[in-house]
Amino acid sequence: VRSAIFFVSEEEGRGKLSQQLTEAPDVSRFSLLKYLWLNNNKIKKVTFSPANYILCELYLHNNKLTDITGSLKNVKSLRILTLHNNWLTDVLKTVKEFRNLKFLHTLNLFHNPLALEPDYRLYLIYYVPSLQNLDQRGIDQQEREASVALCNPDRVRVRQSLAFGTNAVVEVIAQYQPKRKIRPCPSHYNIGMAQVKFPPDKELSSEIMKRSIMQFSCIDWKKMPTAKQKRVERIPTLSPQKITVQFR
Repeated sequence: VRSAIFFVSEEEGRGKLSQQLTEAPDVSRFSLLKYLWLNNNKIKKVTFSPANYILCELYLHNNKLTDITGSLKNVKSLRILTLHNNWLTDVLKTVKEFRNLKFLHTLNLFHNPLALEPDYRLYLIYYVPSLQNLDQRGIDQQEREASVALCNPDRVRVRQSLAFGTNAVVEVIAQYQPKRKIRPCPSHYNIGMAQVKFPPDKELSSEIMKRSIMQFSCIDWKKMPTAKQKRVERIPTLSPQKITVQFR
C-alpha cells in the first residue's frame, strides 16, 4: 500500500532533505500511515492529525525536540516510539503525553536531560504500565513492584498490611537493585521495522553535558527546633534556611 509507509530518512538517500527539517511534515493525507521515520533531522516541533490514528511506529530520535506536549494526542495506537538523543527536560510533561498511549510497549528516551533525573525509569514504568521495553532494556516484575512502592506507597502499605500485618514499603524499594552498570552504546539497534543507528558515545555524552544542568533545593530542617524543644527549652524560632545545590 503506497500510503502505508512515509519515509523521511537519510539512510534511504534523502539525507540532504531530511537534515534540513525543523518541523515534522504534514502527513494527514496518508490515512493508512503505520510507520514513520523522521529521525536524524533538526525537528523542534511535531504534531499529527486525527487522520493518522493508525500510526503504530514513530521514529523521532536524533532531533532537537524540547517539548512534546500535545504532540501525540492523535496517535493513540503507537506501539513503538524512539525519542532518544533529543533535548527533552521535563519528566512530568513528557510522561503525561504517554499516559494515553495504551498500546505503547517500546520506548527510547535515553540521552535526554530528563533521563538523568533520579528514579526516572521507575517513574515511567509506573505511569506507562503498557511498557515492556524502556531504553533498550526489558522491564521485569521487580522493577514494576519498585515503581509502585515509589510512586504509590499507600497502595503497597495497604496491601502489605492486609497480607502480613506489617508495612513493607521500605523493604520493597530496598530489595530493588537498579542496574547502574554503564554499557557502551551499540552502533545500531534493531527495533520494530527499523535498524536504528547511534552516533559515537563521546559525541552524545558531550552534547548531553552541554544541554543538561540540574538544581535541587531543600530546607535545612536540622537547624529548626522541634515542637518539644520549643515548648520545653524555649528555643527561639528562626527563619528556615534554604539550601540550593546545582550540578550536572
